[in-house]
Amino acid sequence: MKRVLVSGVGSSDPFGRPDPATGAPTLGPILTLLEHLERQGEPPDTLVLAVTVEHLHEVELEDGRLGAYRQAGMEGNAARLEEELKRRAPAMHVERIALRVNPTDLDEVIDALQRGVRPLRLGRADVQVHLTSGTPAMTTALTFLADAGPLPARALWHVLDPTALRDHQTGQPLPARRVRRVHLGHLSERARLERSLALLRGMAFGFAAHELRTIAERSLVDGRRARARAVERLARAWDHWDRAEFGEAHRLMTEANRALRRGGMAQVREAIDAQRAALAEIAADLDARKASRSKPAQDAVAPLRDSYAVILRRAATGDGVGAAAQARSLYEGVLDHCLRQAGLSPRGVTPAELARLGRVSARGRAAVEVAAEAAKLPAPRRAPIDLHALDLDARREIVVELGRAGAVAGLSGERLGALEEAGQQIAGVALRPASRQRAKSLVDAASSLMAVVQPGEDPATDITDTPFGTRSVLVAVDAIEREL
Repeated sequence: MKRVLVSGVGSSDPFGRPDPATGAPTLGPILTLLEHLERQGEPPDTLVLAVTVEHLHEVELEDGRLGAYRQAGMEGNAARLEEELKRRAPAMHVERIALRVNPTDLDEVIDALQRGVRPLRLGRADVQVHLTSGTPAMTTALTFLADAGPLPARALWHVLDPTALRDHQTGQPLPARRVRRVHLGHLSERARLERSLALLRGMAFGFAAHELRTIAERSLVDGRRARARAVERLARAWDHWDRAEFGEAHRLMTEANRALRRGGMAQVREAIDAQRAALAEIAADLDARKASRSKPAQDAVAPLRDSYAVILRRAATGDGVGAAAQARSLYEGVLDHCLRQAGLSPRGVTPAELARLGRVSARGRAAVEVAAEAAKLPAPRRAPIDLHALDLDARREIVVELGRAGAVAGLSGERLGALEEAGQQIAGVALRPASRQRAKSLVDAASSLMAVVQPGEDPATDITDTPFGTRSVLVAVDAIEREL
């Protein structure tokens, strides 16, 4: 990766005031920083110099008219610096950004620097910025551009004037360390970090991932880029899990765990241990289902509990639209659960399954055949039938008939009524405007659905303590705040 150093040019470049002890000229800020980077094994391949050029500059007068004055330039200092660099670092490439501005006018300097930096295409370079040389406006402008993103800097540097550092007792020059790293984590990066944590706590995982990606690309705090990239993967894993996309969530969670380990984020890894185990179990169960369509795999309630937890999280944040989508997904999952309980494969009911069903419930078998015929699907006696090709009402009718025939364990009487009522409630709520009342209605319907698959349990009692419940997420976010 190409290493680039961006700097203004000041009156102390290439050499500063004489050394008080020897009378010899001191190295200017740019040469001092270049020597430091050379010792660190990171000499830049390219030096970009922002240089004020001599020109006739217009200025607005108090009475609104335009005046003009001759603005002095720094071309001479830049030329002497380039000559010195030919001797010291002949392989280094030097580029100039010509600034036709009043170098003390911050607004002018910011605009000119931003336009000057854009054609350099520094997005893939390892960029560092020097803040000492040039006017205070140039230093401030470079700081703003580095902090806001147009100048994608990895590090910022400041160089102290050696002639100004004197012992308070003897008055002699102090051999102080001149080159200092400037940390900007307290500016917009800090605000962006706090915003990403707030989004995570609000269960807005996708938006949080976007903020974390920006931190990973722009952070000027040592080590934070890698840690933010690891947490971004975790947020994306949560986002896919939140949408019941378990396979992708599992893949991202595995990547996040490796990245967290490399970033030394032990507390976060500990906080998500139970999540990783639960997600691996869900993913394995789904893989088993895909591998054996004709033989019903062991039914897992975990994905349904996860969908229920999503509804509670969305409702808690007032996201009635997201809760409605998840409620429909949960309803479909519960219907599939009931079909599997009756020995049917929802994505491919085989002739053999249909024959077994006929021995248990002639009405249940008839319901499948009638629904298939109405949907113009292949006759189930000849080929497997995908029940997901039917609408939800048709699938519910099949499950209701199976429940009445006793083909679904525990689905009778009150629970059968709860299943029908929950379906109607979800369909009705979906047509109403988003509101907290709508979200509450969806939670009530979802609780009724969970009572079908977990008879005798109150699904909301400890849902916050599940691996992907609200409490687990908040504990992990607290760990992220400590370690990020």
